[in-house]
Amino acid sequence: MHKMECIENLVKYTLLTGYLKDEYSVPISCILIADPEESKTSIINEVKCKDVLNASDLSPKPMKDIINNYLKPNLIHHILIPDLIKVVAHKPETADSLILFLNQLMEEGVKQGLFFGQEYTLDETVWCGLLTSITTSYFYKVFKKWYDVGFTSRFIPIAYEYSALTTNEIHDCIINSTNSYNEIVIKHSMKRKSNIIIPLDIANWISLHAQDLAKKESGLKYTYRSNGKMKTLTMNVRGFRLHKQLRQLSRAVALSENPMNKEVTWTHINELGEMINYINFPNSKWVI
Repeated sequence: MHKMECIENLVKYTLLTGYLKDEYSVPISCILIADPEESKTSIINEVKCKDVLNASDLSPKPMKDIINNYLKPNLIHHILIPDLIKVVAHKPETADSLILFLNQLMEEGVKQGLFFGQEYTLDETVWCGLLTSITTSYFYKVFKKWYDVGFTSRFIPIAYEYSALTTNEIHDCIINSTNSYNEIVIKHSMKRKSNIIIPLDIANWISLHAQDLAKKESGLKYTYRSNGKMKTLTMNVRGFRLHKQLRQLSRAVALSENPMNKEVTWTHINELGEMINYINFPNSKWVI
């Protein structure tokens, strides 16, 4: 469906940041936040890319296998977890350790450390993006803990809900046995990463929109219970990571149009501008 294309494109461009070099070499991450039956895992399952690792769960043993076998330079650029609830629903100490590890992997990178009592050492620092999804209610359940460790700012949040019209269109697709989603096919090479520059006028546009997004995200309020009392946490977002993420997305749009592109143009920014409406936390989720 056309209404899902912006979300599908945001997923595609998130993955394409794994093929960019220079400037900000860390692949960006993305999380889809929506109620059950709103296609989160279905969209992620449409990804067809040889340079990602699809992990249904990240309990300690599979995570150790990933560290030993997959976290190597130019092997994978993203880990796909179609349903993050399978990770965060583990016992608290397990879930907390996994989130802290992903937290580092997505930004600072990992090279050596301890994971569940076992030491690991990689040949060089490795970064990896995360593409995943979670329900709105479970997001609020883990929000305070994630916010405290900076995890909420490490990914682009795409919070949305279906309108009555979109709901009816999906029922029509079921009746007619047609697929509601498009395949997200990535055919690039990690051995030939692209350096795409951003002209100054476009860089200024991105900066302003990153700051606007930061102001919007800073309006998210979360109410929680502590020591028998209800308290309210208000997000405070500077927008520095958002700024980098939007820059990477603009470069990914240019890469998607033509692997030979050397710079971001206003045509690419016009497409990015359409997608920015979808970058929201649940307090301002987009209705499609």
